[in-house]
Amino acid sequence: GGTHVENTSEIGLFTIVSEASLASGVRRVEAKTSTGALLYLKERSLTLEKLETELSASGNLLFEKLSKLKESIKEKNRQISDLQSEVQGLKSKDLFSQFIDLNDGSKLCITKLEDSSPKDLRVLSDKFVDQYPADVLLLYLVEPDKIHYLLKTAKKNKNVNCSLVIKETQPIVSGRGGGRPDMAQGSGDPSKVNEFVSAVIAQLKES
Repeated sequence: GGTHVENTSEIGLFTIVSEASLASGVRRVEAKTSTGALLYLKERSLTLEKLETELSASGNLLFEKLSKLKESIKEKNRQISDLQSEVQGLKSKDLFSQFIDLNDGSKLCITKLEDSSPKDLRVLSDKFVDQYPADVLLLYLVEPDKIHYLLKTAKKNKNVNCSLVIKETQPIVSGRGGGRPDMAQGSGDPSKVNEFVSAVIAQLKES
């Protein structure tokens, strides 16, 4: 019985509550014994009873019910994601309305986002390219202390280098960012957002 008891019968009921690795080849096992083990198992039994009552299932049926709930939640999350995508699509129809003609015959769409988050920029820019593969999009979101911006066009549009345009214009807002010829994004100081937008327009008209 080790150094803590005179006889193993003093241990009584023994139940392991956790085990973990401390080092290579060394594990730590924690257990409760005697009255402590009884109280521990009683608490777990009460918790199980509450779950069975809450889910109207008992025994093995409880695990089956939980499995079905997990699948249902997964399906609901998928439906929510699809609906969010659909809402973004409907929103994009109103967002992509201001176009400026560029010298190469394509157009630049400038969109300022409202009531959105920075992660919406990429989602909406993808929808823009799907709808207007020959044009360019400047999408930006102004927050109290930061402006988030994204410039995008279709990969096949070789007349525009978004990365170069952003590199040349973002110093106006002390911005940091970059990307690829078909998409570049970054963030900076919002105080000169109008100057930044004007500079992007000028750069694209020169290219």
